[in-house]
Amino acid sequence: MRKLITLTITHGIAAAIGVALGIYFLPVQAAPPSPDAAMLEETSQNALFCADLNRDLRSSDFLHWGEGKISISATDVVHEGKLAPGP
Repeated sequence: MRKLITLTITHGIAAAIGVALGIYFLPVQAAPPSPDAAMLEETSQNALFCADLNRDLRSSDFLHWGEGKISISATDVVHEGKLAPGP
């Protein structure tokens, strides 16, 4: 009985770690290829709104951060810079 409880707990922990890693890495692996810099620059020229991001913003932490520039036009949103990986 003790062995069954131990195996259940250890396998449950391993499964939880696997699910957590899958949730973190799947969006990174399934992401489409990035557009080239020329297309981003051209799209950002037609922006209606622009904003700058840095890691020092109040809502940023070590998992949720962004650096760079966001440009919003009538049909597109362009981010030039870095974003934290994952969900």
